[in-house]
Amino acid sequence: MTRHPRAFLQARLTGLTFLMGSLLPALPLIGCSDDSGTGQRDAAVQDAARQDAALHNDAAQQDAAVDQDAFQPKDGNVDDGGGGDGGNEHCPMSSLQMYQVHPNGPFTMGSPVGELGREDEIGKLGDEIQHQVTLTHNYEIGIYEITRTIFVAFMGYNPSTEQLNCMDCPVDELTWCEAAAFTNAVSTCANLTPCYNCNQDNDGEWTCSATGSPYDCDGYRLPTEAEWEYAARAGVSAAYTNGGNLVNAADELDLDGNVPLDNSTLLDDICWFHGNAGFLLHPVGTKPPNAWGLYNVIGNATEWCHDWVARYTADPVTNPWGPTTGTDHITRGGNFSSSPAYHRLAYRNWYDNSLHIIGGTVRLARTVQ
Repeated sequence: MTRHPRAFLQARLTGLTFLMGSLLPALPLIGCSDDSGTGQRDAAVQDAARQDAALHNDAAQQDAAVDQDAFQPKDGNVDDGGGGDGGNEHCPMSSLQMYQVHPNGPFTMGSPVGELGREDEIGKLGDEIQHQVTLTHNYEIGIYEITRTIFVAFMGYNPSTEQLNCMDCPVDELTWCEAAAFTNAVSTCANLTPCYNCNQDNDGEWTCSATGSPYDCDGYRLPTEAEWEYAARAGVSAAYTNGGNLVNAADELDLDGNVPLDNSTLLDDICWFHGNAGFLLHPVGTKPPNAWGLYNVIGNATEWCHDWVARYTADPVTNPWGPTTGTDHITRGGNFSSSPAYHRLAYRNWYDNSLHIIGGTVRLARTVQ
């Protein structure tokens, strides 16, 4: 059964934001059911919100100066115009800043028992059971989340329908397939092998599937969940990127700011979340990076991962990348509408493959030798 978000259901109606959160009684969702219990997860765009967004989408795209007809890829690939490295107007490869990761032995994935905010649902999909993971390959991962400017440059359109003047904000409202199609476009520009089979229908919706193991593809792709956590942690075993942990259990789902951590810092200092973001995305790079120089791995926008969702076990694994089929893909990092617990480095979320997520974005990854 599809698991649905448990933080906020966010609808955009005539420019206003209405949030239905933990303080409100349960409301029926459109076209979905929720078997996730009493917890709450990140905000998702439902059909009603998408229909409302469509009412002003055409004007929005014009305001963002996007020429919808200039470039509409139908297979997730682009013509690099014979430009070698794909460096023409649709392939600004120099705009992509990547950090190369060299894994050195196993790392501990998940969270320890007792970590405040921990999803302690043993045997359920939300678990964070600690286990040893070994990545045997080098890989690179984006220093920044992909901005709207970069997405438009490669794909020719802007899927984001809010905050239209913030082109340095992360591109959002992406389905998993749309995020995968973007990585294909970058791969083709760089004369690398696309890692997904993608097609676009007449309504502009993408359908994508992996070509095989992500680790065997030389093109750009979405990071696996293990790659994401390894890079996001950057050697940190604590809950947050600066080595801090929540101090007060009352802060796990706190919707306000000034959330203290046990290293004499505030969560507000390191990420955009419900308490300080003002219900808005912010330009990438506007909070301090983690120890490896990666920005906004927690907060601001949640990031699609390659993996179909699967529950953890305590068994050690090597080069995991999830099941080969499923209905929901993993996202990581929390977003601007999330509560503090949902920005922990071990926190897992997942969404239906075709769901457009407000505050859902993409960070590039690629296997390297």
